[in-house]
Amino acid sequence: MKKFGIATFAMTAILPWLTACGGGEDGPTNAPQVALKAREWISSTKADRTSDVSEAASASVIRYRMSAVSGDLTEANAVLFIPKGSAPSGGWPLVVWAHGTTGVADGCAPSSDFNGFGDSVVVNPLVKAGFAVLAPDYEGLGGPGVHPFYSRTSHAYSVIDAVRAVRAMPQSPVSPRVAILGHSQGGHVAIAANELSARGAGSFELRAVVALAPGGDTALSSDLLFALIDKLVAEKRFEEAAIVTTRMNYYGTMIAYGFQAQQASFDPSSVFGDRVKPLLSKVLTDSDCTKYGSALNADIDAYVKAGGAIGSYAGVRRDWYRLPGVSELLARNRNGQVAAPVPTLIIQGDADFDVPIAATQSLYNNMRTAGSVVSLSIVPDGDHSSIIEPALPEIVTYFRQRLAP
Repeated sequence: MKKFGIATFAMTAILPWLTACGGGEDGPTNAPQVALKAREWISSTKADRTSDVSEAASASVIRYRMSAVSGDLTEANAVLFIPKGSAPSGGWPLVVWAHGTTGVADGCAPSSDFNGFGDSVVVNPLVKAGFAVLAPDYEGLGGPGVHPFYSRTSHAYSVIDAVRAVRAMPQSPVSPRVAILGHSQGGHVAIAANELSARGAGSFELRAVVALAPGGDTALSSDLLFALIDKLVAEKRFEEAAIVTTRMNYYGTMIAYGFQAQQASFDPSSVFGDRVKPLLSKVLTDSDCTKYGSALNADIDAYVKAGGAIGSYAGVRRDWYRLPGVSELLARNRNGQVAAPVPTLIIQGDADFDVPIAATQSLYNNMRTAGSVVSLSIVPDGDHSSIIEPALPEIVTYFRQRLAP
């Protein structure tokens, strides 16, 4: 069974929650201050289980130091894919691929089994087009601690410090010209990295950012998705309502543990009803990123078969974002509060029930108000996953233009 990733969007499609999965501090002015020389490349080893990226000449796991959600340093991994053929003068232009939600446990690190997460459908066209591709795991995935899902600065530094590290490698194969592409959680990561990219000034030159279905306003998304569940129930579309309920609880769990990673006193169970509370800790030990989702599926199925009303399932609370301490955590991790230095292209399907289009439009409006140059391309009838592959040729062309010497 494949892990949660592009290949399994029936569960990976990530609601409002993952639309806002970035960072840990209030913003650029309050981001952790760590000596730049301490953020560095540590080692490079041959990557295993990357055969699905057949267009790459090589794949290496890069171990690097990055600024952690705590403000200290931690270690993280990224996979570096190098194109076939000879590098152009100055090195291969670099595209960072910011993946969607995989989990919060170490077993959910894409670098451990890149084939299992389905991201090759994105990486292959990029490598074939002549870009080196750097795919960070993010903090806590295959590194110390729990992945701080929904930590804006942590997500940004997972990208920024990964690029700094690859550029600092002995005989680095990549040029200083960099673009970022992210989907879902990764879309939020890409925008956060753009807004904080000045921290890497001098080590690379960010030139383009594309965010696919990044969403933005988690409270709005939550309200919209609960309204969708109610609508589906009223229309007797109970199976679809159960699917949305499962997703909300799955990603809500990650949000809750991400909050705890940022603020140790936060109790993840506080945002859930009694039905899900006994299941929560399973997400921390999910060795293949399927067990917790399967446990949720099984519990919701048992609840419905016993005659329970899906709209009343005691999972994530409808008022979760009004709980003490939550609004502060949401505010400090919200993108679109400062001007991003590089233009951003957002691509969003108007039939996306995982990241409601209204949430993405809210993010777009906030970014414009903050002074960012941002474009929003809406795909008619596009859902959360179907927008990816059709957009890749246009994205490749855009990156070629932006990353030209």
